[in-house]
Amino acid sequence: MPDRLIITNCVIYQGRGRRLIGQSILIDGSVIKQIAPISELQATYGAARKIDLEGGMVIPGLVDSHLHLAQLAIYLQSVDCELPSKTNVLEQVRQKAAASSSQWLLGYGWNQNLWEPPVFGTAADLDSVSEGKAIVLFAKSLHALWANTKAMQLAGISQASSAPASGAILRSANGNPSGIFLENAMGLIEKAIPELPPDQLTEYIYQAQNHLISMGITGVHDFDRFESYAALKSLEEAGRLHLRVAKSLPAEELKKILEIDYRQLLSTKHLRPGWIKNFADGALGPHSASMFEPYEGSKDRGMLLLRRKEIFELGMQSIKHHWPL
Repeated sequence: MPDRLIITNCVIYQGRGRRLIGQSILIDGSVIKQIAPISELQATYGAARKIDLEGGMVIPGLVDSHLHLAQLAIYLQSVDCELPSKTNVLEQVRQKAAASSSQWLLGYGWNQNLWEPPVFGTAADLDSVSEGKAIVLFAKSLHALWANTKAMQLAGISQASSAPASGAILRSANGNPSGIFLENAMGLIEKAIPELPPDQLTEYIYQAQNHLISMGITGVHDFDRFESYAALKSLEEAGRLHLRVAKSLPAEELKKILEIDYRQLLSTKHLRPGWIKNFADGALGPHSASMFEPYEGSKDRGMLLLRRKEIFELGMQSIKHHWPL
């Protein structure tokens, strides 16, 4: 039978509230060839496989306009920390640590603002469930991480450690790092986490792609860095990339981006250039977003990561090479 598919008995959503009823869709290979009554499609194209949606709606593929594709790929392999309490998170970590053979365990999604009481966790909390592993859990905002004692030791963190500019290490009453690292201080821990082999990340991103497509997401704007680009390039060259990806690149690599002309490299069937990305300040969740007034119950106003002049200069340099900021 020809590689043709008719989607019938459906409502076709065309956007802006417009709907087609009583029409069917003929797909030939990967191309929508015609929308017409099923009798007309069958008379014109002959045999085809049919899917009866029983009155269901067909919509265009969805586009996620701000996604961290490599982060999602690793997240799907990691501890799900998007849970209603710190106790729930710690129990999830305990189970995953007991079942894992890796010496490092990563997790994503915690938000202390939703816990009761709404306070950050500590390294000691994670130590109690770590099974001797190094544990690093990223906040839902991705602007904070929570590490246990072993992870801090492997990263060389001690009481004498200081935070880099535009970063913060939260501390306990005795002055020791509490286990919470904000903004640029996250890099102190992240540098110690073993990198995934490129082929493994590529496979994880392939699985994440299938996860997105299963929910009707067929395009994404990806804001992860060069490791994500390398994996996407590998998938595209192998004919395994089916998402359409607008790929953004990090401002700290701007010289490399402009010298090699990544706009040209990103002009393929499924890839196109996105934006140059930088951070002006932090995020609301970990209270690192810059504010005019202190956060409730605190004297902290967050932190600026870029000044006005720096943003202007970065924007001017980018736009001269046709990159939006």
